[in-house]
Amino acid sequence: MHKLDTRFVGPYPSSMEQKIPAARLERAFSEAMTYKGFLDIMKVNRDKIDDNFAAQELSAEDLASVRRPAAPLRILALAHDWCGDVVANLPILARFEEAGLLKLSILEKNPDNTDIGDLYPHRSGEVHIPIYIAFSADGKELGHFIERSEAMDKRLGTWIKEFWAVQPGHPEAGKPFGELSEAVRTKLLDWLGSNRRNERETERREFITWFNALQD
Repeated sequence: MHKLDTRFVGPYPSSMEQKIPAARLERAFSEAMTYKGFLDIMKVNRDKIDDNFAAQELSAEDLASVRRPAAPLRILALAHDWCGDVVANLPILARFEEAGLLKLSILEKNPDNTDIGDLYPHRSGEVHIPIYIAFSADGKELGHFIERSEAMDKRLGTWIKEFWAVQPGHPEAGKPFGELSEAVRTKLLDWLGSNRRNERETERREFITWFNALQD
């Protein structure tokens, strides 16, 4: 399970080092799935990702504010269907693809693509998903995005505090996420999901900011 105490990583300057060897990158793109292909293999959260896709349609304001590249960018995504952040923000990139801004290529990180994931550690030093790696149409690495924005991470922290505030003295309050009982963990995830759904537009705008910055 991904952790809740993460931070935003990227974008980086367009002159950044190319991390993935050319032959490995070519193989990754050749083995990757489309967004529809990823949906077809999902075993969990299919209803949630479909709901998020429906809610993340780009508005006229979004389309006016997003920078359209000369040719669609290429996004290599490392993802899994069990990850709440994948479910929340991969549909945003799918909407960008629908608008002709980018082309999505999706790989499951485990077990066959951990070598790519290891090249993009979270600032905590661990590897978290999703990892979205952006390339120009001619294959130049432009930057990457790990898990969720720093602003969203702060909001999650606030919502966690609010969750425990209405349950003063709860015996599991303050425990690490992975140590919570299944019942409490489910309630917390439901609480976080409900709050995050109310911030869909904000999260979409954060991705527009990231996408625009990739083209600086």
